[in-house]
Amino acid sequence: MINIVSLSLSNMMYGFSKNHPSEADEFEKAGLTPAPCEVGKVSRVEEAGVSMECLLDRVLALGSDHLVIGGWFASTFEMNCMRTVA
Repeated sequence: MINIVSLSLSNMMYGFSKNHPSEADEFEKAGLTPAPCEVGKVSRVEEAGVSMECLLDRVLALGSDHLVIGGWFASTFEMNCMRTVA
């Protein structure tokens, strides 16, 4: 799941990157709202302007880093984040 948020929500989204106990509700900790996905079993961030559902294909070790490869199969876009470019 990839959630893209506005600058005003970026500090709240940062809360998802922190280490939480496995039983913790990351949405509650971050102060954001879970919403159902179109296809996947995980929740998306309701406040996100764009949510992209992805499926993991593989993770490749690259020295001390990793390359994550997957496919994008569904999206949710808020209409207020779209604009026409001439």
